[in-house]
Amino acid sequence: MSHRKWPWIACGIACALFLGMVCLLSAQAIDSVQTQTTPKKKTPLDLVLRSIAVLEWTGPAEKPTSSLLIPVTVYTDDRYMDGGDYLAEPVPLAVENGTQYVLEKSGVPQGDYDLNAAGKLRGNWFGSGTWEPLHAKNPYALVAASDSDRPHFGADSPSDEPPLPKLHRRPSPNAPKTPPPDPNRPIMAYGKPPQKSLADFTQTTSIARHQMIAISDAVTRDVHPLAYAWSDPTKKEAMEQKVQAIAEKILQQALQPKLATDASITAQAAASDQPKDTTPHLVRRPKPKPAAQVAKQPTAPANSTPQLVPVDFRCFALAYEKNPSQATPTCVWSGETAPQVTPKHYVTVITQQDIYGAPQLISQAETDATQLATHPSVRLVDAVDAAANHQAELMFEIDEAGSRQFGLYKVNGSKVKLAYVTKKLAF
Repeated sequence: MSHRKWPWIACGIACALFLGMVCLLSAQAIDSVQTQTTPKKKTPLDLVLRSIAVLEWTGPAEKPTSSLLIPVTVYTDDRYMDGGDYLAEPVPLAVENGTQYVLEKSGVPQGDYDLNAAGKLRGNWFGSGTWEPLHAKNPYALVAASDSDRPHFGADSPSDEPPLPKLHRRPSPNAPKTPPPDPNRPIMAYGKPPQKSLADFTQTTSIARHQMIAISDAVTRDVHPLAYAWSDPTKKEAMEQKVQAIAEKILQQALQPKLATDASITAQAAASDQPKDTTPHLVRRPKPKPAAQVAKQPTAPANSTPQLVPVDFRCFALAYEKNPSQATPTCVWSGETAPQVTPKHYVTVITQQDIYGAPQLISQAETDATQLATHPSVRLVDAVDAAANHQAELMFEIDEAGSRQFGLYKVNGSKVKLAYVTKKLAF
């Protein structure tokens, strides 16, 4: 081999080594970028797991005559699941014995509700338990669950993985064992079935029932009040009057065609009742009376629209604000006509305050007792942060003819959107 070729061979080897080093460094850089951009996988404890329910009771809150807990939804994996069906093997997780709920009023805990029985009434699950005072300063702290073969919000994880979160539970060494289901019973109950209380509860009208939001969470969360804090009580009274005026205008617009039709029918009936006498009669003109003796004739009211009786008015700060004074109040007003008005009319409005302090209508519901099958009435239960994302929703009870539902509504700006609604409940 000629000595002249050695320099070229050495140059080729050097180039190959250089290219190899460049490729190796590029691969390492790509791996580093992929490692930095790959999102961290969520562990089970990072997931939001909340059971939202409504507690209904009759009698005083200190000593209820009867009470039932109606599961509404289980929020998990960024979705709303049916609280009456979630992990129903055979009892839904939301009403499992030993589960503890925190009763809330506008986000503020009012007490604990410990489930000790579950049943199925007319195709819908419910829970029953006892109302207890708050057992802790922060009732949302995670409580260890009692030993059970049944998974709580998922199967048990391997020993080398973090444990799956569980519903807020209060361990009780004397908790009753869960008997096997008996399909022949009219009410399938697990635990001690509250038969007498259940019978009294189902025979009570909805007017006599009280309602409160109940939450069972898997992790510790800070308590955040949702009621709007008015700087002056007179401002709240002024806002209520303005919102009620909006509701009365909605009722007037809805009844205007009916009122015009009724007035026309009344006029035609009055004209047809007058006797038709074509025979002329001679009459003496009466002497005019002094102006002071002329009695004033009663005039018909300009507006014969029935008045609304206020039933409920509440305002909330649905978005969490560091400075409460910067929150925008979202107000819900509900009213109905007096009992003597037939048919009874129901009006519910949702408003938000603008920059000038005036309420702006963002949603409305108007109906009467004859149209509930197609146009149900709505009644506010309370505000609740169902997804624990610092943006609360409004929960309404939707009353139809012979059935009802519970719906969660998100308020985003000037728009109201239905986020979740339960199946129809027959009780």
